[in-house]
Amino acid sequence: MNHSTQQRIRVLKLRVRLEVLAARTFDRVCQPAIRGQQNKIRDRLIFALSGVSATEFPAAYSTIQLARHVYTKTSEVMHGRLGLVDLPDGLVSEWEEVVDQLEALVRGVTPERPPE
Repeated sequence: MNHSTQQRIRVLKLRVRLEVLAARTFDRVCQPAIRGQQNKIRDRLIFALSGVSATEFPAAYSTIQLARHVYTKTSEVMHGRLGLVDLPDGLVSEWEEVVDQLEALVRGVTPERPPE
């Protein structure tokens, strides 16, 4: 398998991780009737802020903004809109680090449940 194909597979995996994380976080916070919907991912990533303390908010918000950027760039790669045919390892590694940070953020917070 050539390098370009390997990079695109890495990008696809990042995309799936972001979609799953956004859907699960939205479901946990909003408890919709239909769970697991993976639409409006960029918008739903903001729900990762649920349960973040005021002191951690700026860093958490920054991580979410970076993840939204990564989501946009993965779209461009997957749909052939990004001019790079062979993505540099460093770039994909940075994107993976952002997604790792977002996953750690979500694991580290327990959102307050609204009163029933």
